[in-house]
Amino acid sequence: MDKVKLGMDQTSDGRVFMKLKDFEHCLNFLHRSRLRVVALLGGEPTLHPNFIEILELCKRDSFFNHIKLFTNGLMPDPVIECLSNFKGPELHLALNIHHPSDYLPGQWEKIENVLERLGPIIGLGYNIYRRENDLDSLLELFLKYHLAPHIRFGLAQPILGADNRHLPHEDFSSVAEEIVKAAGSFTSRNLFFAFDCGFPFCMFTLDQHKKLLSCAIHFRSLCSPIIDIGPDLSVWCCFPLSCIQDRHLAEFETRMDIEFYYGELFRSYQQFGLYARCRECNYKKEKLCTGGCLSRILREFHGGLTEQGRAQKGV
Repeated sequence: MDKVKLGMDQTSDGRVFMKLKDFEHCLNFLHRSRLRVVALLGGEPTLHPNFIEILELCKRDSFFNHIKLFTNGLMPDPVIECLSNFKGPELHLALNIHHPSDYLPGQWEKIENVLERLGPIIGLGYNIYRRENDLDSLLELFLKYHLAPHIRFGLAQPILGADNRHLPHEDFSSVAEEIVKAAGSFTSRNLFFAFDCGFPFCMFTLDQHKKLLSCAIHFRSLCSPIIDIGPDLSVWCCFPLSCIQDRHLAEFETRMDIEFYYGELFRSYQQFGLYARCRECNYKKEKLCTGGCLSRILREFHGGLTEQGRAQKGV
C-alpha cells in the first residue's frame, strides 16, 4: 500500500473527532514517510466539524498531490458544495455503497444526490457480506451518473472482538461465481475492476481465474498491514485487527516502521491459512496467496490470539 488512512472520527463509543493539531501531526508523519496521498476515512469523515478546514490544510501543502476520501455518501450539503468546487490536489472519492434496499428511508436519495453532483470524481467500493448480491445494479450507477471508471470489491471480514456482519467462507464459491460474471460486464465498458485484500486464491477455480485474466483483471491474494491511524492517533495494523496491539503514532518515525512492527508481530501466524490444506498449498508456497485474511484465520480457526500467544507477542 502507498498510503496511510487517517480516521477522522469514530462512532462505536460515541462520536470522537480527530483534533486539528493531531491532524497536522499526521501530515508531518506523511511527509517523513514520503507519502504524497492524504487518505481520509471514518466513521464518516465528512461529518468532522472542521472537515472543510482539513481539506484546506491539505490543499495548501504542495507536498501532497492526491486526496482520497473514503465515504458512505451521507455527507452534509456544505461539504458537497465544497467538494464540487474543489481546486487543488487530485481529489478522488471512494464511495462504499450497498444495495438501495439496505438503507434507511431517505438515505438512498441523499446518496443519489451526491452521485449526481460529484459523479466524475467518485469510484465505487462494494463490500460483500452476503451470499447473493445484485452486482448489475452497480453497473447501472456507473452508466447513470458517469462515475469515475473504478470499482473495488472487498470481502467483509470479521473484526476480532466484535460481532460484525461478514461473509462466511462457506459462501465464497457462490460469491466468486457472481464476481466473475460481473467482471465481463464491467471490463467490457472499460471500468477498472480491483480486489481488496483478503481474497484467498482458491476462492476461484482455475477456469474462473482464466476468465478474470481474459478481462485483464490481475488477481492478487494478499494479507499485509494496511495502516490506519485513529482519531486519537492510535495505530492499527488494519481495522479487522484494531483490537490487537494498537500503538500510538508517536512511537513510529515513518510508515515503514509501523509496517515492520506489525509484520513481525504477526509473522508466526502468517504460516497458517483459512483452510487446513493451506499449509501444503502450492499457491501459498509460491506466494500467490497468503491464505486469506488474518483476522478470519485467527477468529475461525485459532480462536483469536490465545492467552499464550498474547503473552509471547506482548499483546
